[in-house]
Amino acid sequence: MTKKGVLLYLYVKYNKVWDLMYEAMLNKEKMDKGLEMEFEGERGNGFVCLTDEEYPQEYKKLDKPPFILERIDGKLVDEQIRLNS
Repeated sequence: MTKKGVLLYLYVKYNKVWDLMYEAMLNKEKMDKGLEMEFEGERGNGFVCLTDEEYPQEYKKLDKPPFILERIDGKLVDEQIRLNS
């Protein structure tokens, strides 16, 4: 599975909770084989992951950068920013 697929899988599994996603990665958590393919290809097109080239550099400087940014109407949107505005 690609890095993006792993991040999307954890994003959904842990309901976007950064600490739980991070812990799962540190522990090299095994993923549900039946769900792996669901997070590859088309499903990932509406998202930009921390590992993608188009991920904003300024976010990478944060202590807890969002692992996933959603793309809405062609623009990247961080849910935390939307909630606080």
